[in-house]
Amino acid sequence: MGRLLPAMMGIAIMLVPVSLRATTVAPWDLTMMSLASDLVVRGEVQTLQTFRESSGRLVTEAVVQVRESLQGDAPETVSVLWPGGELDGQGQRVPGTPDLTRGQEVVLFLARPGPPSLVARYLPVALAAGVLTVRHLPDRTVLHRDLRGLAVPDGLDLPPLPATLEELRQALRSLREAGR
Repeated sequence: MGRLLPAMMGIAIMLVPVSLRATTVAPWDLTMMSLASDLVVRGEVQTLQTFRESSGRLVTEAVVQVRESLQGDAPETVSVLWPGGELDGQGQRVPGTPDLTRGQEVVLFLARPGPPSLVARYLPVALAAGVLTVRHLPDRTVLHRDLRGLAVPDGLDLPPLPATLEELRQALRSLREAGR
């Protein structure tokens, strides 16, 4: 229950709309992002599919081939879900949701929305704030977050995460060693 409560609070906070163009997320730093995550993985987006739930709501699913588990025991592939998408000419856009493409390399902070099951489906922690795009430069691998459509409560800022993949690895390692 200790890890479930922060994850549930974060999911609840991120679903409170600020306006039609923004979704509010908690201004979590790396420690809080890590605590709310069952997994932190680096991988490549293999497929993207939008489907309609029985409620009529559109949901997008990305299947990601895991290249590296930075936190947690990750399977070879993970299924990541978020609200919205486009299907049969109809679209639903939820501000602040990830904008992924097939073949894209990403780092994902992921929370399991329910009890463990045979189908490993996850939600990105804090929507797009928990999705980092990986860019390989000659001397380092940099990470980028697309925060469009996200807002934080008034007077607060969304703390930055490490700028490179190596800095993120080291920071997560330090959190594990400190017992988080």
